[in-house]
Amino acid sequence: MAPTVRAGEVWAYLKGDSPEVGDVVVVRLPDEPEVLHVKRVVASEGQEVELSEGRLYVNGQRIGKDELERTRWRDTDCVVQESHTLRETLNARDWEIFSGGTHGRTVVGAGGFWLLGDNRGASSDSRHWGAINGDWIVGTLRWRLASPDRCGDGDGDEIDP
Repeated sequence: MAPTVRAGEVWAYLKGDSPEVGDVVVVRLPDEPEVLHVKRVVASEGQEVELSEGRLYVNGQRIGKDELERTRWRDTDCVVQESHTLRETLNARDWEIFSGGTHGRTVVGAGGFWLLGDNRGASSDSRHWGAINGDWIVGTLRWRLASPDRCGDGDGDEIDP
């Protein structure tokens, strides 16, 4: 979920919260109940979603804005990466994503949610699982509690340009 959630960060989520488009949710899939996934809700019941050349469209409207400046960050192996970020806005909520991937037009079925990771080029999400049932959502991410220096160099995951 980089750049929103970085490896090693500790977050709290609100159980039983009804997610809205734009929320980051914690999901438990039926075929791997021991694993918690963290993804963003980008569409819900009745909405059409498409990912084309890394750009998100909901109901035919492009969601992404212009490319932002290049971002330097550390991956899960503490290796410095560089990526361009895009800003997306849904339900008056803004966030940055690492662009990537493609998925044809899909209409989200009754009671469903379409989830994407914010690191689109490297995410396992609804492009692989399909729309998820609301019962699979454990809670909604709400508070960052800690962002430890997991790489041991005093810089954390943020890298100065």
